Amino acid sequence: MISNQYTAGPVLLALVLMGCGGDGSETDSLPATDTGVRIASGFVGAGGQTTGVPGIPEGTDATDVISDTVYPESDAAIFPEEDGTPTEDASFDGGNTEGQEDTNVQADVPEEVDPWEGMEGIEGALLLTDVDSTFDDADIASLGAFFGVIPPGAAPLATYGDCQVIEANSDTALPETPSINAGTIGFGGLSLPLTASHGGEEQEVYGSDLAEGTPDIFLAGGTITISGAGSAEFPPFTLQLPTPTPLSVQSPDLGGNTNIDRNLPLTLTWLPSPESSFMNVFMAGVSTSGDFLVGPRVSCTVDGDPGSITVPSEALKMLPVESSLFSGGYLLVGVTRGTTNTATDSPLPVTATALRSTGGILGAD
Repeated sequence: MISNQYTAGPVLLALVLMGCGGDGSETDSLPATDTGVRIASGFVGAGGQTTGVPGIPEGTDATDVISDTVYPESDAAIFPEEDGTPTEDASFDGGNTEGQEDTNVQADVPEEVDPWEGMEGIEGALLLTDVDSTFDDADIASLGAFFGVIPPGAAPLATYGDCQVIEANSDTALPETPSINAGTIGFGGLSLPLTASHGGEEQEVYGSDLAEGTPDIFLAGGTITISGAGSAEFPPFTLQLPTPTPLSVQSPDLGGNTNIDRNLPLTLTWLPSPESSFMNVFMAGVSTSGDFLVGPRVSCTVDGDPGSITVPSEALKMLPVESSLFSGGYLLVGVTRGTTNTATDSPLPVTATALRSTGGILGAD
């Protein structure tokens, strides 16, 4: 099962809200439900401690060691007598070698040291998101990277099948230290070439050259390529992953005109994509003005792409709804298609996840 740590529900909801009456503020609108989402949304506050790289001393290699070992030449070569034995007065300027053992040159060569030994728990996470929305303010892409110790996601309040009921805020999933500098990271196979760079000692987070408000970075298909240059703190890496294909929810209608009965399961359907690593449905209660209501959210994740996800009624009934005598409340719904892959050429784990999301509003009694 793909972890909810790398799903895009909160990112989607925060962005869609910009077109639904919310103020679009990351601070006010973005529920902090997981580390991966925080990275993508700019909440990169963390990492692992900077680690030095042990190794062979500078300027020392096998050639240096061998050339520095003294093997003086002889002024008089040793020629065997007719009986095959050397002359008695044969000697070396380097002194009497009688009784000396042969020097093992290789013993002076330092043993090779793994520079990444002792960095267990350090890993890299890269997250690319592209929200497809009819609202201009919500049709936004993002890119984030983090290298260090990534805490596990917060425990859910309840689990029903593929769905978890989670707290609105889960700050325990935030990294506790700044990001390690893993060098410059290049991204290809997108609608434009992008680069992510570490901010250095003054700003120990990753930023990218993606212009604010860029609506799209994903092509309709193909392959995303990622190449990390590495540094003294983290090894270089490369990886590829499929581009998430465009996503359109077939049912129910998410235009705000469909009411659901939370006493019954809710099934959302779309056209499946074979390249998908996982699918996610995220739901939260919102007010008529578009603000998140106080209370839990629901996040449902399935491996692959079956073309549908069913949200159990038990999970739906735990969502807060702002209803009155004359009308019901509203639920914000996000559907995300994700692809993911891990670098195979790095001694430390590096995982990239690409998320393509869409969403809308349901009425709820």
